[in-house]
Amino acid sequence: MAEKAREYPELRFQGFSGAWEKRKLGDVSDIQGGGTPDSKNQAYWSGDINWFTPTEVSNQGYLSESRRKITKEGLLKSSATLMPPGTVLMTSRAGVGDMGILTQAAATNQGFQSMIPHKEMPSYLLYSMQFFISRMANKLASGSTFMEISGKQLAKIEVMIPGDSQERELLCNFFKNLDDMITVNQRKLNELKKLKKAYLQKMFPKNGVSIPELRFAGFTTPWEKRKLSDISEKVTQKNTNNSFSEVFTNSAERGIISQLDFFDKDIANQKNISGYFIVKNDDFVYNPRISNLAPVGPIKRNKLGRNGVMSPLYYIFRTHSISPSFLEYYFEGTQWHYFMYLNGDTGPRADRFAIKDSVFSTMPIFITSSSEQIQIGSFFKSLDELITVNQRKLDKLKELKKGYLQKMFI
Repeated sequence: MAEKAREYPELRFQGFSGAWEKRKLGDVSDIQGGGTPDSKNQAYWSGDINWFTPTEVSNQGYLSESRRKITKEGLLKSSATLMPPGTVLMTSRAGVGDMGILTQAAATNQGFQSMIPHKEMPSYLLYSMQFFISRMANKLASGSTFMEISGKQLAKIEVMIPGDSQERELLCNFFKNLDDMITVNQRKLNELKKLKKAYLQKMFPKNGVSIPELRFAGFTTPWEKRKLSDISEKVTQKNTNNSFSEVFTNSAERGIISQLDFFDKDIANQKNISGYFIVKNDDFVYNPRISNLAPVGPIKRNKLGRNGVMSPLYYIFRTHSISPSFLEYYFEGTQWHYFMYLNGDTGPRADRFAIKDSVFSTMPIFITSSSEQIQIGSFFKSLDELITVNQRKLDKLKELKKGYLQKMFI
């Protein structure tokens, strides 16, 4: 016997007990597409009408200012439509289902199917249902080149909403407050990351300079230039007897991490890791794979507290006569990128940076006294711990919201 569909959510505010109503999105909102004025006609652009594109919408709540604006003539001469404040924008091509709420009148390009809520449907309630709407929209989306959902398809999607306007309002306020907390914490985390980036630029000498712009009180002597080979040795010890079975990888975002944790499976052939190099705790690893986060490839320190092995494709080096923590943050900065650009290139593979080991080992490293190294390392470690605490808080808030969405909607 088929299970009867729920008529009300698992969790709701006290005092409400009636069944929720099934409504089609087309019955509670007007669905509106977008359009793009002729890009060659300058009279259509640089006006005062906001004109959003899908890359500007990522479930971030309220949308105020677009990157590009169109003129009134551009609006009239295209299929773009001026939509009122409170309209819920939803991306309808490629990445289907990202949403945002307009705070002022605006238009969009054709990558949207937007919902102008009727009077009985609060904008934020519609936005809060993004998880359910986007899931259904993706099921209905079709296309050979990219996934897309039409306005007619979106209008037919059925949602369950409270029949009582007071319950609708309470739900709106609850999720708005939760989203506001997420936004505040995201903003704080972003500011901490920007602060760290600024300190990395100011607390290590710039190219051609031997004194950093910012340093701790009591330190005045110039930093000294050393070659990487003066403070480290290239690791060439192979896992000959298969003494170690855990394979590490070097991620630009997550650092040295177990390959199993990064890929959710072992990529390396366990039978062939005897030719891999042994990586010990505090060893440094250069990964030639380039990305937006690491334009010349990342150099990361093994802080896992255990040994493992890595592919010979990596350049692994073991340091001496220098604080590992200091050097770790030196490589988080960008000053060393200048040497890489001068002495290497992207090579035959566009995703890899090519530089000879013999050249890489001559990289200049500016170092200071051990006491200043320790202070710099401790400073950035404390900043990283603060970033981690705030990241965890943000992640918990997002998980909390996800849990409430599943329990407070049908």
